[in-house]
Amino acid sequence: MPMVQITIDPEKCDGCGICVGVCHKGQRIFKIEKVGNKNVCLVQDTSYCYGCTTCVSKCPKKAINLVRTDKKIRRILTQSHRATLPFVSPCLGVREQ
Repeated sequence: MPMVQITIDPEKCDGCGICVGVCHKGQRIFKIEKVGNKNVCLVQDTSYCYGCTTCVSKCPKKAINLVRTDKKIRRILTQSHRATLPFVSPCLGVREQ
């Protein structure tokens, strides 16, 4: 089961491909396709996603929503105010203290 759920609003997305370019696994996670009369970005495989949210922050149309679904990761991220944290990948925004 993927640790993230990614949704892209097709009304906002213009298929610019920035999300594909800024993500290290972008070509595996996203794909640009013509839907109707315009290009849009579609999610093809979230299993490669680290949950870093770079795609969300760089999307000029604010069309991407990313939710972390892994309970352990969510718990660590929501408890980041604690002084003792286990090390989690820097991609998740949590650093060893």
